[in-house]
Amino acid sequence: MTAPAAADAPVTGPSGSAIYRNLLVYAALMLPVLGLLVAFHPDRIGLAMALCAAGTMLAAFAGWPLWLAEPQPRSFPVLAIAGSFYGITFGLSPFLVDLGWIWYQPIWNYNLVILVRDPQFQPMLSAFAGIALFMAAWIGLRPVFLARLPGLRLPALGAGEVRICLWALSVAYLAWRLLPQIGSLPSVDQFFQPAGLILVAGWFLCWRRGLLSRVEMAVILLLLLPLELAFRARDFLITDIMILAILIGMLMLQARMRKTLIFLGISGLMVLSAYDVISGYRAQFHAGQKDFHSLWQVYREAWTGKGGRYMTFHADGKVSPPPPVGALVRRFSLVWLYQRVAEDTPATVPYWMGESYRPLAGAAIPRFLWPDKPIEDTGFRFGERYGFLKQADHRTSLNVPWIVELRANFGLAGVLGGMALFGLLMALLDRVLNRPGAGVPEAAVGIGLIVPLVYPESNFSVMTGSLPLALVAFAVWFSLPLAWRKIRGV
Repeated sequence: MTAPAAADAPVTGPSGSAIYRNLLVYAALMLPVLGLLVAFHPDRIGLAMALCAAGTMLAAFAGWPLWLAEPQPRSFPVLAIAGSFYGITFGLSPFLVDLGWIWYQPIWNYNLVILVRDPQFQPMLSAFAGIALFMAAWIGLRPVFLARLPGLRLPALGAGEVRICLWALSVAYLAWRLLPQIGSLPSVDQFFQPAGLILVAGWFLCWRRGLLSRVEMAVILLLLLPLELAFRARDFLITDIMILAILIGMLMLQARMRKTLIFLGISGLMVLSAYDVISGYRAQFHAGQKDFHSLWQVYREAWTGKGGRYMTFHADGKVSPPPPVGALVRRFSLVWLYQRVAEDTPATVPYWMGESYRPLAGAAIPRFLWPDKPIEDTGFRFGERYGFLKQADHRTSLNVPWIVELRANFGLAGVLGGMALFGLLMALLDRVLNRPGAGVPEAAVGIGLIVPLVYPESNFSVMTGSLPLALVAFAVWFSLPLAWRKIRGV
């Protein structure tokens, strides 16, 4: 048996001088860019809203200089990427509104339901305040948790034991993906849904630490990774592919690989540029109207303007498919969904009063213990309440970002208090699941479970409800070699 790795070095946070220096550089780089964006802002968002959007970007991207100030080995950039989500979807997107909805047309969603006719300042101000509190709580409490809370620790395993656990999990995961009968068993889906990300992280970390043979590398690169990409692409679900790309990008950043930015740029453009066409294919494929098409055909139609679902309304009254840039802007402009909810609640739609968070009460109970456990349908009910879905559409479920969900449930107070609480929660998870210098099992489980949370586009309960059970399940999985050792008396 290979000897277990040595104990991890004590965790230390970044020095005050490094933080101060990085923040000065950050301000020197960001302020001129933000000044240009404000100076040339689209007329329809107004100066006040442009200033709020710029402030959102300044607060949301502040995680990057803090992460770069960390001593080696750095943690994964969870705070930086989670903040970037809000910096793009709520900060940058207002400046790009004329690219997504040209000729001053109303701002509409993918069902051609009008979200906003005239952008308003007050919803943008409340979103900025909520995002700033989210970042402040996370940044302020992370050092406290770093000093007082232990990170995730699993039994020390030898290199061979780690690989055996990963290979056994890979076989089980493939069986779950390929055999529908396995997925029909109670609670099995809850275990295997995050397993793909954990496996990608685990194999990447093993490769970086020199634990894999050439044969293993060949199987992973030529079989396992292509299969994972195919599994995520076959249902045309953009979010699944994006989260995988974010995970690989985070692994490359933490490993200080020089080609990280190139990978992130190419993968981001490939995934998002075809969103229009992929959405159309997904709807038609699930309705049985179109056979499965190759990804090459999807991208060809995306870039040639054929087959898109969105319509661009020209001044002469003609209708044509949009360019990929417009589709990108519409895809990540969540600020307008937030504004629509802020305008309608409670004027025409009553507060939800915590209704969407009720599934959390039973989330920790496995389905095999509660066979009649209610199905999570918050996305459908949200779309129905606000008129985003057609009455006959019972298949579609809308993504409800955390900040939008807070506004729909509790109004402005919910956004301010809830985003601060979410920042506290993320600081706690960041400390427990993202320990610098962790071993392969701890790092793979930690980053595999936390990476979906850096893209909080779906409602809170559906993203976090199964997290405690998954953490316990994978901790047990990677503890099996220790139990085997005890049985054998080794």
